Amino acid sequence: MAVTALIISILALIVAGVSAYASVRSSNAARRSADNSAISANAAANADRRAEAEADANRVRWRAQHQRGSAWLLINEGTESAYGVEFSSSLALAGNESPYAKIVRGDAKSFVVMRMDQTTGDTIEITWHMTSDCSDPPRGQIVTIPH
Repeated sequence: MAVTALIISILALIVAGVSAYASVRSSNAARRSADNSAISANAAANADRRAEAEADANRVRWRAQHQRGSAWLLINEGTESAYGVEFSSSLALAGNESPYAKIVRGDAKSFVVMRMDQTTGDTIEITWHMTSDCSDPPRGQIVTIPH
């Protein structure tokens, strides 16, 4: 009888050990699954932020296009209109009537670049707003004027 009780106790101990081992493995798997879910959620959030930033960057995008001689066009190549548009430069600019109240997508404003001996740099800094009342923070872009 004592031997049977001892065997039953040993078997119960083995079953309890196997059960504890399985419980620990299950707990570790659940923790790994939760960690992976958090990593996936962070990756998705980062992808959403990148997509929003890219879309925002393309809402208004500027390009300078050479016409002839010293004449240039500043073109809004974005998907939306820009408001309160101003541009300035260390280059001497003529024909620049900024601030422009509105430059719609696809529209262009002409200006003339006059390079002089004391001129430094070859860029134009453009600032604008996304709202017609210009109550939002100004946006900015620097456009290079090639020689």
